Amino acid sequence: MKKVIFLLFVCCTTTILTAQNWNLFSKTDSVNYRYNNNRFERTIWIDSTSISNGDTILHFNKIVKRIDTIITQNHISGYHRDSQSSFISDSIRESPNGTIYLASNSFSFKLKPQSALRQKWLFDSNSNDSAQIVFTGLRNILGTLDSIKTIVTSKSDTFVLSKYNGLLQYPNIDSMDHSHFYISGNNSKGLGEVLPKVEDFYKYTVGGVYFCINHFSYRFGNIIHTKKIVIQNEITGSNLSYSTKLFDRRIRNDAWYNDTTYSYTSNHTITIPRASFLDHVNFQRNISTSPANNGFDSKPIYVNLDTTFNAISKSLPENNFCVVNNLIVETFSPICPSKYTFATYVIGFGRTYFYDNSIDFGVPYQTITYEQLTGAIINGVHYGNTYPDSIFTVGLNEIANRDLKFSIFPNPVNDYLEISTESKLQNSLIEIYDLFGNKVKSQPLNSERETINIESLPKGIYLLQLTSQNSFGVSKLIKE
Repeated sequence: MKKVIFLLFVCCTTTILTAQNWNLFSKTDSVNYRYNNNRFERTIWIDSTSISNGDTILHFNKIVKRIDTIITQNHISGYHRDSQSSFISDSIRESPNGTIYLASNSFSFKLKPQSALRQKWLFDSNSNDSAQIVFTGLRNILGTLDSIKTIVTSKSDTFVLSKYNGLLQYPNIDSMDHSHFYISGNNSKGLGEVLPKVEDFYKYTVGGVYFCINHFSYRFGNIIHTKKIVIQNEITGSNLSYSTKLFDRRIRNDAWYNDTTYSYTSNHTITIPRASFLDHVNFQRNISTSPANNGFDSKPIYVNLDTTFNAISKSLPENNFCVVNNLIVETFSPICPSKYTFATYVIGFGRTYFYDNSIDFGVPYQTITYEQLTGAIINGVHYGNTYPDSIFTVGLNEIANRDLKFSIFPNPVNDYLEISTESKLQNSLIEIYDLFGNKVKSQPLNSERETINIESLPKGIYLLQLTSQNSFGVSKLIKE
């Protein structure tokens, strides 16, 4: 029996070890890497191949890379250059004897995975840097038993190769701290962390409850929506759609209307918008461009782990990116006179943050729009911040028609707020919520006129709720 098991192990191992040679990359694979094992950084694949003097030349997909970071009177925070290789070299050359050359304009490295253990070779002729294989063995890589070799240079840079999964680890040659990139997934083989699609970001959970804030601010005032969305069913069809129950509390304050606050519920259908950058196949910076005053309004794409919802996110950063003198400039200044916008999408939660500040440096008025998913309840698990159900009521009603009537003065307020009721209430409670659903203040109401100290609250807009037995009322509160 032991002999049979041993033979099976040898056969399986032999199959794995002969799956491919010690190549860094397979011509058919798309591979994802993390930076220092904690941040999604990039996806690498072979874009094209060629033959030269019997050697195979592999060319990589192109990305946008940061090349400099400076601070000037124009607040420039970084330069990027487009059409850069996703790997550390512009290309690699594989010779028939197994030697691999990593070539770019500034260096030429040589890897010899067929060398014997501890046998040194010249890795970089420019710096006289040598390299050697320091470890060989079997390890579980992305759920697959794989044969690996670890190559370390005399400068302590490390390359880890495998037969089945290719390059597992390689150094960041643009850094002086010996940081590295580590394999995290193979999209072509469906192993490890694979690239999400638009449908993955908007794959809402039926029965899930999602809480969000929408805030629109312009020259004359503000419009604020506090929403609770319950996913009822997924609608089959060519587009990804859901039927939902929408609970919406709306506050409006501007020069054309009196302050109004009301709540309503409705049946609502969500049809998923296709944000083009979510379809992008890369885990790295890639420029999304659209026409602007100076030719381009560009944004790189970042992929991270969202700590609130514990899921992968894709985001567009807040700074402007535009093309100046063939360089992609990251800045927030008149150099890029365009919208100051950013957005974040999280797998399973859709768009969790959006901000649009339509700035024109020649106009004194701005329009600001933002929305944020503050929390959710999925299969009984709570994420982020949620709102109390008393915030939402059925039907379109003005707060003035509520059973419980009260007044607050002054509003806006700096420190002490006076709350007055028409008569003395029994078992009354004052609660103040911020626009993210957090209860920031609570105290009993013991008389027809009560003073509450809100000096410690940050400036902003709040919802003040007064409850007494089976009645309640809500009013908007502005802290200055």
